[in-house]
Amino acid sequence: MSVHTGEPTHNSHEDVNWPPASSLLHRSVLHKRASAEVLVGSARRTESGAAFTVELPPTHSTVLRGSPRVPPVLMLEAVRQLGIATAHYLLSTPLEWAFIANAMSLQWLTDPVSFPAFGPVQLEAHVQAVDITARNGAPSGLTAQASLDQDGDSVAHAAGKLTFVPPATYRAIRHHAHMPSSRGSRTDFQHLTNVQQGPATLTAQVGWDWRDRFYFDHDADHVPGMVIAAAACEAQHLLSDGCEARALQMEFVRYAELDVPIDVAARKTDGLRSPVFVAFSQCSEPIGEATFAP
Repeated sequence: MSVHTGEPTHNSHEDVNWPPASSLLHRSVLHKRASAEVLVGSARRTESGAAFTVELPPTHSTVLRGSPRVPPVLMLEAVRQLGIATAHYLLSTPLEWAFIANAMSLQWLTDPVSFPAFGPVQLEAHVQAVDITARNGAPSGLTAQASLDQDGDSVAHAAGKLTFVPPATYRAIRHHAHMPSSRGSRTDFQHLTNVQQGPATLTAQVGWDWRDRFYFDHDADHVPGMVIAAAACEAQHLLSDGCEARALQMEFVRYAELDVPIDVAARKTDGLRSPVFVAFSQCSEPIGEATFAP
């Protein structure tokens, strides 16, 4: 699970003002401290929901230098940001509330997009709320789906489920957190450590670097969901010999603690282009799982 509590620069109890066209959203709306990690912009209302632009720079830290492809973890982060933006703009969710990612998915309708010769990948996302849950008369959960378009053509579908709670509720949920701060937790170079791989199986543990501002652009009392997503994508990459997935889906069932190893168990059925399943656990208790379709 991934929670970001944000630092709004205006009265967070007021509705978020819709931004001018052709601009990235303010980092506080997406609960980011680093403006360089903002991927979503140009919010506007539509008849069915909202539309946003998505901008994915080839110089982002998740992109291997010279790689022509957008890494899946960067696409998933864009999907996560779209969900948060939709909650704020369409449901008037207060900016100081905490967001919990329950599930997210991405399915390519074409080959995964590549970076152009110059500049970022630019997409337009049309987002629609599929289901809204409420608590004490206020929206507390959102299930949404989006169409991602490039130059007028639909290239991918995305979906996600979020829960959002007031700060006091979040503190109550996490009052038993093992560690209150991610500072100094780990400085691993790889997303997977202690890898043991066979023809159709892989076991490992999740690695992270608390200094990486893509995953930790604020202090956290848990391992962010995007760290686990990156580990899942790496496991799929290894088991599929670098073949890219056509679709992926992630679900989270509880928080990952900072001071307990996160075990990874991945498997595929048969052949390079078979589905890959990745499960995550701590002390044999499930944290979440990912499914990659060839």
